[in-house]
Amino acid sequence: MTHTLSVRCQNCGSPLQVSDSIRFVTCGYCHSELQVVRDASTIHTEVLQKIEKNTATTVSQLKVIELQNEIERLDREWEMWKQQNLSRDKSGQISEPVIIASPKTVTLVISIAVLIACGIMIANRTSIAALLIPVVFGAVFLFVALGDIHYAESFLRAQGSYDSERDRLLIALEQAREESRSKRQA
Repeated sequence: MTHTLSVRCQNCGSPLQVSDSIRFVTCGYCHSELQVVRDASTIHTEVLQKIEKNTATTVSQLKVIELQNEIERLDREWEMWKQQNLSRDKSGQISEPVIIASPKTVTLVISIAVLIACGIMIANRTSIAALLIPVVFGAVFLFVALGDIHYAESFLRAQGSYDSERDRLLIALEQAREESRSKRQA
């Protein structure tokens, strides 16, 4: 047996008759689409358009929160990676690796100078024994300097990727905030 209950339209206040099994109804007076809400002790209606608007607003606000969390995660991961990959000099100073004007660049220049000096010595027919020490030192310095330059370039590439991704997320966050503001105002 189906019972009929009397409720009021939340939009216009008109009386409506609904059976126990009805979840949605359209008001015969104002034509609002309504959801029939049954609580433990009451029964009432809610305008579906308001529910849909609230849902859309909530979804847009959730998007803002997700993007904020993504930016925070990206920042944390970058900071951890950066701390693990910073350079430490002989005095213990920590800094980001750089290519130009670093002590390691000076090492590269010295290595090249030693190799050029060796070339000049060879051209002047200096003995092989006299060439051996500068060639070995030059080669070692060159090997170390090239490794350091590669390390600095890798660091700069990683930083560029981080900056690019963060900029992309910031743009998406601003768009999501604008969308959220417009949905709240609608």
